[in-house]
Amino acid sequence: MKFILALLAVVIFASSAHAQFGIGMLTYDISVPLDEMKYLIDKTSWTGFGVEGRKLIRDQISGGFSWHFNTFSERTDESIYLDDRLITGDQERTLRIYPILITWHYYFANVRARPRFIPYAGIGVGVFYINRRITVEANLYQRTSWQLGLVPELGCFTLFSEDLALVTTVKYNHAFENSNSHAYNYWGVNIGIAYAR
Repeated sequence: MKFILALLAVVIFASSAHAQFGIGMLTYDISVPLDEMKYLIDKTSWTGFGVEGRKLIRDQISGGFSWHFNTFSERTDESIYLDDRLITGDQERTLRIYPILITWHYYFANVRARPRFIPYAGIGVGVFYINRRITVEANLYQRTSWQLGLVPELGCFTLFSEDLALVTTVKYNHAFENSNSHAYNYWGVNIGIAYAR
């Protein structure tokens, strides 16, 4: 708990330094694999979290950063063809995905006025670090990659007080295919707390 509070303090400081209005956020992330990702792992991820910082550029526009972490895992005996090899037998498949993004958001209300509800739309652009592991008995098949990505989102702040809010967002996470890896995409539903100053 102390680590989480310290992390939130760092985010708030980073998001509000040199700005009159900053927003720091911590979220719990639930993620649902789509398309090609489902070929590898078809189970929803319940183990994710995120850290975000935003600076208000105008009353309804912010710029910022986000860093999230999601783990997808599944145990299966279904054969899979990956990296020019057929993998068979009992397998533990794991994906760890870290989107690191620069973000822009538009708010459908004047944030400085602090209305009770502040819906918004945004987009994040950056890189995804992806660690894919498949364990078959004593054998480990692992590949890591850095992939360009895009994350559009819709969300809403629900204010508890002048400085504290519940944040809920829906994100479409897309890591583009490159020469080292195929594309990865998944829905994210994030719930957390936001602190503004």
